[in-house]
Amino acid sequence: MKLQPATLQKIDAVIPHYPMKRSAALPLLHLVQEDQGFISPEAVEWIARKLELQPINIHELVTFYPMFRQQPIGRRHIKVCRTLSCRSPAATGFATPSKRSSTASSTRFLPTAG
Repeated sequence: MKLQPATLQKIDAVIPHYPMKRSAALPLLHLVQEDQGFISPEAVEWIARKLELQPINIHELVTFYPMFRQQPIGRRHIKVCRTLSCRSPAATGFATPSKRSSTASSTRFLPTAG
C-alpha cells in the first residue's frame, strides 16, 4: 500500500494523541480512506501493524461503520438518508424508484445512510 507522504505524516502525528494506540484506529481509517478512496484489505493489515493489533480488530471497525468503503466508488455517489430527521413531508418520494432509474437492462442501487 502506497500512501502520500502528507498522509503518513498525519498518521504519525495522530497516534501519540491517544493513551492507547488502539484508540487511534478510527482516525487512521479516515486518513487512509481519504488518501486511497477506500479501505483495502492491505490497508487493514497495514493499520493493524501500525497500531500493534490483529487485522481482525481493524476489519471489525471497517465492516461495522457504514462510512468506511471497502471498494472504490464511482464518479457519482448518492446516499439516501432514512433517519427520522430526513423523513419530513417534503422529503417523501425522493428515494422512490422511477422508470428512468430502473430499466430491464440496468438497475441503479442507492445505498441508505442511517
